[in-house]
Amino acid sequence: MLREVRMTKKRKPYITCDGCGIQLFIRGPVGIETFNELLDQAHREGSLQRVKEMVRRYRVTCPKCGHQATEQMPTDACQFFYDCAACGARLRPKPGDCCVFCSYGTVKCPPMQPAERCCG
Repeated sequence: MLREVRMTKKRKPYITCDGCGIQLFIRGPVGIETFNELLDQAHREGSLQRVKEMVRRYRVTCPKCGHQATEQMPTDACQFFYDCAACGARLRPKPGDCCVFCSYGTVKCPPMQPAERCCG
């Protein structure tokens, strides 16, 4: 997830990835103008908020029947059980995983996400 846009001492914009610390510097008048236009468009369309929401959404796959469902994960706790809507199986974390998101989801749970490398 990207943090807010910051400015260098020479007033040039840059952004930093929270997950891995990679910094992206925007250079040149045309690049800066294009970057600002993209940011304005993203704010108008609500794109940045949708990206924030997507990080909390994941697809869980039932290992018993293969059913997939898109769910929203809690950001303040691990979920130890998940009941499959298709077959009713109660999913539990695999040994070594902290929750069902880490075991059966496409995205690790929020406490584990910072440990993953996202850009590098």
